[in-house]
Amino acid sequence: MKIAVCDDSPAQLAQLRAYLSERDGLLTAEFTSGSALLQCIRGGAHFDLLLLDIRLDDTLGTALAQELSQLLPQADIIFISAYPQYVTDAFHLQAAQYFLKPLEKERFLQEFDHLVARRAQAKARWGVRGRYGMQYFIPAQIVYIEAYHRHLKIHTPGSVTDVVGKLSEAQAALTPYGFGRSHQGYLVNLRWVREVGAKEIVCTQGSRIPISTRKRAAFLDAYVQFAERGGMAADRCL
Repeated sequence: MKIAVCDDSPAQLAQLRAYLSERDGLLTAEFTSGSALLQCIRGGAHFDLLLLDIRLDDTLGTALAQELSQLLPQADIIFISAYPQYVTDAFHLQAAQYFLKPLEKERFLQEFDHLVARRAQAKARWGVRGRYGMQYFIPAQIVYIEAYHRHLKIHTPGSVTDVVGKLSEAQAALTPYGFGRSHQGYLVNLRWVREVGAKEIVCTQGSRIPISTRKRAAFLDAYVQFAERGGMAADRCL
């Protein structure tokens, strides 16, 4: 993973360098101004993660993030600031995280690990045997899976794919990617859940999926834990 750290404080750069050194496989570049970071990226550099100070000598981190999000739309942005009043701006920019100074090492590394895990999940593929051989799906794009007569209907936005398989095997493979069993015959992607009712789940794209009394408590626990890890915002649990 390639990381750009932009902060005009040498002490802050040193602290972040020390924290990130505890994780393997990272290539880190440091910048002391927004203009230097932009020049590097416009010159062809690519980064997966951008750690930005909110107040830089030459610009605001929020303004810098707007340009960066156009140049590197697949990159995640983390803001670091001593000013909590910028949290709302960071939210509107869909920042991956907002840390207040002074940084707490344990919390920083914990949230950093969650972010790295989410990025890995977004690139993952789940393979199942279909009618014409192996078919591969991106777990994040699956809304839910429905089981019937040793077959699985895999629902994604705008399409349904029928494959041979067992729901228990799909559950074992997809639980690490944020899936929960709502019913004997349904496996649901928690990131697509909008509401959890007494008898059904409403997904963000409109699907309504049954939830059984026996599985409701465990499903709600998984849903809340997933939200707390930053998987999505749990809108309502009714």
